[in-house]
Amino acid sequence: MTSLKGKKNRPRIIKPVQKRSIETRNRIINAAKKLFAEKGFDDTNTNLIASQSGLSIGSVYAHFTNKWEIFHTILENFSLEVFEYLKESINDITKDRITLNEAIELLVHGLYKAHMLNGQLNAEIAKFILKDPEAGKIRSAWEQKMNREIIRLIAHFGSHVKIENVEIGITVVHRSAHEVFQYLYKNKDQVDEKAILKEFITMLQRYLNG
Repeated sequence: MTSLKGKKNRPRIIKPVQKRSIETRNRIINAAKKLFAEKGFDDTNTNLIASQSGLSIGSVYAHFTNKWEIFHTILENFSLEVFEYLKESINDITKDRITLNEAIELLVHGLYKAHMLNGQLNAEIAKFILKDPEAGKIRSAWEQKMNREIIRLIAHFGSHVKIENVEIGITVVHRSAHEVFQYLYKNKDQVDEKAILKEFITMLQRYLNG
């Protein structure tokens, strides 16, 4: 009989087919992200995605049913990345001795930087969600997870936060941040980016401090 200890010591072997499958899937997703950001969802099709990824159309359909499914996957992955950043940042904030105002400034700058790296894709995601109920459900589910993390942050600062309804307050902040970030992305060469971001942070600090 093989001992449990022997099983634990065995190296985990990933079958080549599985590894190739993951790599191919990632190539499709990365190619689609680029095309959706540059051309938009409506003007992107699976043939373009196949060409951009250097794969056959058959390879694309072996992994995804259609471009809608690819976009859903991109939305899931992107939402997960933002959630993980938010969670890790809040973990750091709750460990360090920083003020509520400092925490707000840290989070806004970090989330803004992440938004700017994917600004055009964010704009396409926002449009896509309006016409696709499934995408709306995906975004809503991730927003709920993010809101729970922000509630955890607010609980950490306790009485320092002066808002009457925490859940509604978080929704207002969340939506406001998205609109400000997207406005700055679209007009970054025509407006004072730093001044607007600073004013937005000051507004949030005043709002949350009552």
